[in-house]
Amino acid sequence: MHYSLLDTTNCRAHRIEHYLGSKVAGHACFLETIVVFLLIAVTHSFQFSIVSS
Repeated sequence: MHYSLLDTTNCRAHRIEHYLGSKVAGHACFLETIVVFLLIAVTHSFQFSIVSS
């Protein structure tokens, strides 16, 4: 019984992934680059705020 929720979630996620696959594939690398850049920027600003204080 406890497998049903997991199976439903996996099936739904796979269906969404298949539906958005063609649209997301073109933007995935671009979005990943932005996310990494934002993470680096936030990390640097956070370290700078610690050092300045």
